[in-house]
Amino acid sequence: MRRRIVLTGPLLLTVLGCRAFERGPSEDVILAAVRSKPPAPPTVGPTYLADINSVEVQERGRYNAGGSYWPVRVRVKGSAKIKLTNVFQLGLLGDRAKEKAEPVDFVEEARFVQDDFARWRVTYSYTSDGPRWRLNEPERSPGAK
Repeated sequence: MRRRIVLTGPLLLTVLGCRAFERGPSEDVILAAVRSKPPAPPTVGPTYLADINSVEVQERGRYNAGGSYWPVRVRVKGSAKIKLTNVFQLGLLGDRAKEKAEPVDFVEEARFVQDDFARWRVTYSYTSDGPRWRLNEPERSPGAK
């Protein structure tokens, strides 16, 4: 009996230790990462987040072993401005300093990974080239968020 307790003790500590690492990034880490590398706003044209008013963690997913990331759904509120994608747009925009920002409020799925130096990195489930992926997304039902 004593031998069984001695053998299961380290096993139990190992399982509990592994569970502690499954928590993923803290809320402070998530907020800081999203603020420093914000997602592209869901607009039809190429835009960027000019100002971020707030970032809120909506939901956390379980660790994805296949992709080696922690999924986190974040809600971002702020304002978006038009992003220049080529030189020919300069004449069309007018004065960029006077350009009004469009308010945005959206939920984005982020993926958090930890590098070899224990620093957290955030990526989003779309390419950073622009919001074209959003136009190809199937429409959600009216009751879905």
